[in-house]
Amino acid sequence: MSMARGVSAMRGGAIRVLAAAALAAAVSATPAQAEAVHQDKLVLNVHGRVPEHCALGGIGDMNFGDLTKTGIERAAQIGFSCNVPFQLSIRSARGGLANEAFPQGQGPYAGLVPYSVAVSIPVRRPGSDMLTQSFTSTALLGGATMSSGGGIALDGMQLTVVLAPPSSEAGLLGGRYSETVTITVAPI
Repeated sequence: MSMARGVSAMRGGAIRVLAAAALAAAVSATPAQAEAVHQDKLVLNVHGRVPEHCALGGIGDMNFGDLTKTGIERAAQIGFSCNVPFQLSIRSARGGLANEAFPQGQGPYAGLVPYSVAVSIPVRRPGSDMLTQSFTSTALLGGATMSSGGGIALDGMQLTVVLAPPSSEAGLLGGRYSETVTITVAPI
């Protein structure tokens, strides 16, 4: 046997001896030690964030025209999305469509037209559901809230305003009537 071939044979034999020694150590170890020898573990923590957002689109003025007619109704589809559960707050500035000059009315004529606001919001929790709630203008004077109940909104909201008859038998005082309704959305 040549010298080069002998060194090569020794290397091969040394590798076999080392492998056999590692195998013998694993076989003679306790089960817990053997598992530790054969178990490789990698722990990878993954992190990320999606910013919370609630976006409420705009709506133009609702013009009811001649207020002497009863049961006038207007509806509007409003862009709305919220990727977290939310609370919707609604507040009325005057508690009804109020005569701009004489909101309390004059003599037998009323100066306030009450109304109701119905809000419908499709939500997902993860299944689809519809939140629907109605408020009177008097209740909105103090403010009212509506919770998503853990749902999120993706498909906008429907807002329907229905005028009620005036509280006076004489009817309404002539003039311009107006109201401001403020809707606020906040994540919860």
